[in-house]
Amino acid sequence: MKHLHLTKFTLLNIGALSVLGWFWIQGFVQEIFIADVSYMSLVIVATFVLGLILSLFKLISIERTTTNEYKKASNFGLWLNNKISTIRFIANNLVLLGLIGTLIGFSIAFSGVDPNTVSGDTEAAGIMISQVLSGMSVALYTTLVGTVTHLWLYSIYKILEQAASVKYIELTEK
Repeated sequence: MKHLHLTKFTLLNIGALSVLGWFWIQGFVQEIFIADVSYMSLVIVATFVLGLILSLFKLISIERTTTNEYKKASNFGLWLNNKISTIRFIANNLVLLGLIGTLIGFSIAFSGVDPNTVSGDTEAAGIMISQVLSGMSVALYTTLVGTVTHLWLYSIYKILEQAASVKYIELTEK
């Protein structure tokens, strides 16, 4: 099958977008962006979309690689690996961005805690609890968004890796 990897890419993204659409309809996605006062989830999603677009172009580039390009490259395997390593880099950094969001969330949470507040002051305690909950929302949501987008983009990377391997075998046998 000539476009097997492009088909896998398309099916994976249709499936993932369907799940995302269901979560959107349930209101979970909107909750993430409303609760994330640090906007780190938006940074993660923007980075993911960049990786998704790049991966499509890289997959098409691998599919279109010709024998002439194979002959020009001194180390074709390394050349193909370099084509897709950017996607693995972006996917791995999505998790790190999620962890940075976690740290930001903890900072927000703990910045609201004032140890000097009188324990009987219910209004001050309510404000502190609200701040802690806001920070914990940021921490948990950015971790969730970073992990899910990492898994999605890393799955795409594995498709690219497989496509590169198949292309390498195909061109070296000629």
